[in-house]
Formats: sequence, structure tokens, C-alpha cells
Amino acid sequence: MSDDRTFLDKFILILGLLVASSFVIYYVVGAIIGETQDTFLSEDKAYQEELAKRIAPVARVAIAGQSGGITPGRSKPEPAVAAKSGEDIYNSSCVACHGVGIAGAPKVGDTEAWAPRIDQGLPTLYEHAINGYQGNTGMMPPKGGAMSLSDDEIKAAVDYMAQLYN
Repeated sequence: MSDDRTFLDKFILILGLLVASSFVIYYVVGAIIGETQDTFLSEDKAYQEELAKRIAPVARVAIAGQSGGITPGRSKPEPAVAAKSGEDIYNSSCVACHGVGIAGAPKVGDTEAWAPRIDQGLPTLYEHAINGYQGNTGMMPPKGGAMSLSDDEIKAAVDYMAQLYN
């Protein structure tokens, strides 16, 4: 029995030393990797470029008389996309209401509903379409709710719908 006890004591001692040395190796390797990884990342160009993209500001402010909102070292902004045609704008934004007459919107092609509006003239139609309008038969939200459209794009859509009246 003494031999068994001696074997068990030595086995537990060796096992304890292996576990302790594993922890020491784990922490030493972790410290070495942490130090070299930080150095590697701070010198890696691809990582730095990707990091700069992720933390770049979403927008820049342009102030009249200054650099046009372009930060030194950055490329110029891409040119604006060509304006959409009135028909494209109608089909993507206006048809939802003017196609079926939602909220009192005059349906395209309904000459009876469009006649009094056309008689007011295009400047009035432009103003109502851009700024919104509350009438007796319904309401027109500003820019038909498509606030991303420019005033010129709204005017093009109004021109398209007015031409369908004629």
C-alpha cells in the first residue's frame, strides 16, 4: 500500500507541475502575441486603411468660400448622379398615390379631377407639390413624402403628370 501511496503522490505532483507550467506558458505566449500583434497592426497598411474607412466621418460640411468640404488628403466627392426624368420620378414615388387616388390625390389621366388644378397654373402646382397642400378633397405632403428628391425633380414629375392631362 505504501508503494501505491508513493506513486499517487508523485503522479499528483507531476500533474500539478504540468498544469502550473501550462498556465505559465499560456500567459507568456499571450503576452508575446499581444505585444507583437499590436506592433503588427500599427504597421500594417491594409489594416490602417480599413480602419480609417470604418471610422471616417459619414459626411463633411461645406462652408462657402472655403475648401468645398474636401479634407486635405481625401479625394474629391463623386459627381452627382444625373437627374431622373419626370416619368421615372412619377413611377418611383408619385404613382403610389396618384395611380389609385389615395388621400384625395387626383389620378393621372382623370381630366375632371385635374382640370381645376391645371387651371391654377404650373407655378401653383409646383408650390403645392414641393411645400405640400391641404385642400378640400385631400392633402399633398411636401414632395409627396419623398424628401430626398430635389425641387427640380419634383417639378419634372409635375410636368410629366400635367402633360398626361393634355
